[in-house]
Amino acid sequence: MKLLTIVFYFFPLMASSQLTIDQPLMDHMVLQRNHPTKLSGKAKPKTEVQICFGETELYTVDAGLDSTWEYIVPAHGSNPKSFSLKIIGIPDQTIVFKDLLWGDVWLCAGQSNMEFPLRNESHFKDQLPIKPNPMIRVYSPNYIGKQVAGKKFSDSMIAGLNAKDFFKGNWQPLDNATAPDFSAIGYYFSGIVQQKTGIPVGMINIAVGGSPIEAWMSPSTFVNHPRFSKKSDSNWLVNPALPVWVRQRAIENIGDQSSHFSHAFQPSFIFEAGVKSVMKLPIAGILWYQGESNAQEMDRVVEYAQLQSLMVEQYRMAWKLPKLPFYFVQLSSIDSTSYKSQYWPLFRANQLQAFTQGHHMGIVTSMDKGAPNDVHPRNKLAIATRLSNWALHDVYGFKDQPTVTVPLKAKYHKRQVVITFSNNLNSIEAVLIKGFSFDGKTEISAKIEKNKVILFAQEKPKNVHYGFSPYTTANLVDKDKIPVPGFMIAVK
Repeated sequence: MKLLTIVFYFFPLMASSQLTIDQPLMDHMVLQRNHPTKLSGKAKPKTEVQICFGETELYTVDAGLDSTWEYIVPAHGSNPKSFSLKIIGIPDQTIVFKDLLWGDVWLCAGQSNMEFPLRNESHFKDQLPIKPNPMIRVYSPNYIGKQVAGKKFSDSMIAGLNAKDFFKGNWQPLDNATAPDFSAIGYYFSGIVQQKTGIPVGMINIAVGGSPIEAWMSPSTFVNHPRFSKKSDSNWLVNPALPVWVRQRAIENIGDQSSHFSHAFQPSFIFEAGVKSVMKLPIAGILWYQGESNAQEMDRVVEYAQLQSLMVEQYRMAWKLPKLPFYFVQLSSIDSTSYKSQYWPLFRANQLQAFTQGHHMGIVTSMDKGAPNDVHPRNKLAIATRLSNWALHDVYGFKDQPTVTVPLKAKYHKRQVVITFSNNLNSIEAVLIKGFSFDGKTEISAKIEKNKVILFAQEKPKNVHYGFSPYTTANLVDKDKIPVPGFMIAVK
């Protein structure tokens, strides 16, 4: 397979025959506050380009002999007052973007649980009627193949499977018309953050149902990588280094014509079609809910933590934001009798590993909100609230710090395994603690003492597992009643 190398944009460009702008600007969008903003494009050679913010702010730059121009707009603070941006090519060309705001832009990425619309969420009726909030703007483009599964794409759909045409949409204010079909997590997250901070919020949702993490990573990630170079081998539809389910679904859509047709699940496709263009402007952070498509085979499970770490590193380098916040959701619970989820417990443990090895990250437990027979749990409000707690503390300086209580060590002594955690635990006497085992299957009783869990064992076990049933009733929470993530730890 030949990886895509041509730069395309999923935002439509407003351009005259000569004056152009490279950045994905549109009416109604939010521009990231507190960061310089690079604007560039083309104009008539050696002519002046004026950049006008509102009626009073003017910057000028000259186009070069090669027609290119570039200007770094100084950082702006948040502002609830909207403005227009005019790019004027002297003498007679103008591009106008209306109703813009300076605020915070968050990227929603991943697969169907991030894409999951508000209208299907369990608290949707409580939100009605949805009052317009001009301080929240959303971009949620349609994409080729959305909600089309298990059947062949039409010829017109196949023709649109390229980086230029895959995403199509517009920025819009959040209101009764736009909210129901927007990401439920994005909707609740933006509402919580905007209400508590007063800062305008822009949400970009380019999650694609079923997409594997490989589709979100740049081609350069795989080239010459000692572990992952084979992921970019030719004919990805028969490449054993990629998830089986993903390849099967793609074949259902496009047949086995990998040399002729692209697909959203193809390695690097979503990066080229969507993420790459978003990287042309600064953002506040990333919300990531993905993993179901990479959690069905052991080979894919054990590599996921490293893949996610590589992706985060790559994104931060591309944005030139080494501390870009990355908040992600640990997979929920689902019964393996109706879904291939037997590896989900180990996958959750590897997600926790990715968190503990990273920085400027937040992990959110969702296994307590899972559904036995539904890969799309409907309570997204709880998940969005937990994600927002990370942002409110890390980005906005709120005092209440979100806690992720993780096991620090497990030691065996005198027929007891003592697990020490990073925070004190909730030790209500009437609550029977569930979810612990030595073999990942047989549940054992547990006792809490401050920041320790005590398990009884006649012999020293190799590991302690917590939350290791695909659909788990594990209920350990910390002192702030935040669920402890699923994990596996070796006993010393």
